[in-house]
Amino acid sequence: MCFYLQVVYNETGTYGTDLFTREADKVLNDHDGSKPLFLYFAQQAVHVGNGNNPLQAPKKYLDRLSYIGDEKRRTFAGIRKHTLSWSLYTSYT
Repeated sequence: MCFYLQVVYNETGTYGTDLFTREADKVLNDHDGSKPLFLYFAQQAVHVGNGNNPLQAPKKYLDRLSYIGDEKRRTFAGIRKHTLSWSLYTSYT
């Protein structure tokens, strides 16, 4: 991953949704409210990129969905649960 054109090495193991939400949260909190701001924030959580294990969600979200019996459906639900609205909601509560 790159951040401001620099390769980032210290975020290994951080779920991408959490990482991007944290950065968007910083932008919103640091922004001068008297000036306009346009922030395009597209979460990539429902996309897969790992051919060996394409569906991945943090355990803390999977544990909340233990009532879903099928593992793949539970994992996908965990991915969906942790999209923009979920990540911003947890940032502000």
